[in-house]
Amino acid sequence: MPRHHLVPQMYLRNFADEHNRLRLVNRDAPTRTLLSSVKRACNEVGFYEWRPGLAVEEVDDPAVLDPEHIEGLLSVFEGRATAAIGRILTTGNPPRTTQDRYDLVHFVALQTARGRRFRDDLGQIATWAARRHLRETVTHEQAAQWLRKHGRPHTRADVDAFFDRVLGPGGPTLLPDKTFAIQQALRFAYLDVAPRLWTRRWHIVQFDRPALLTSDEPVVAWHPDNEPVTAVTAPIVWLPLSRRHVLELRNAAHGDGASRRGRPEEARRINSLVATQAEQWIIHHPEDQALLTHLDLGPRTSWAEETIDRRIDGDTIQETRRVRRLPQP
Repeated sequence: MPRHHLVPQMYLRNFADEHNRLRLVNRDAPTRTLLSSVKRACNEVGFYEWRPGLAVEEVDDPAVLDPEHIEGLLSVFEGRATAAIGRILTTGNPPRTTQDRYDLVHFVALQTARGRRFRDDLGQIATWAARRHLRETVTHEQAAQWLRKHGRPHTRADVDAFFDRVLGPGGPTLLPDKTFAIQQALRFAYLDVAPRLWTRRWHIVQFDRPALLTSDEPVVAWHPDNEPVTAVTAPIVWLPLSRRHVLELRNAAHGDGASRRGRPEEARRINSLVATQAEQWIIHHPEDQALLTHLDLGPRTSWAEETIDRRIDGDTIQETRRVRRLPQP
């Protein structure tokens, strides 16, 4: 079965040396590193294998039934973005043509959703929703009946323990089918992310010397107050394009983008965000190991409920909660 790149080779080459080599750093143990070729980095067997379960007579184009259809589709967008990114790295300016902007919008949008992080989000949110639904709809009596039917103890304490086990953090989780996950990733990229990126103000931040690393999840969304944001809602979205260039997408009502010189503290902030968001690998040029000494590597996060307001009125307790990625305990 073919190996599929979660991060395109054309992108990774901008961080590689003259021999097409990269340094991969273990996200959870940064002292563990390995030297890798671009071709071997950030890939997984059959990650985009596509099996929609349709018959030939049910589709207009039989090509969509090919298991490699999605990999081919991603390659088309990668190829179109290669020239646009090349012009940015050559001139230091944001895209000036509608075509370049269009190609980059879809490249960035797809990169936000094509990796393991989006699939993890999909599974965690589905698991949270399922547990919440069960918590609100299944009564103690129904749970007791189910335990009794299966020959298990069903006292009040047994039912409470059952709910704690099933609905707690260690309970069953939902894993999305691969084809469904691919469909949702494409929907999110095309319908949610791309239209919002198109309306942003585009900047290129350029550094005087190599100052940037990347990761297997290189598109990061940032909010100055650490609010839960995505590439759709964040005030600023960053994507390192090379060791010296960052694409910066800002919310703006009007105006054209520009290029500017970056400051060392900006590079450290972007590097720390990119590294913290990595699923498996932090990636840098083999000669840029010093960048790791300035990383503020945050904890891994997972989806959980956060109480943002709690009010007590007599015998009534009212809580306002939201679900977001929070540091893992």
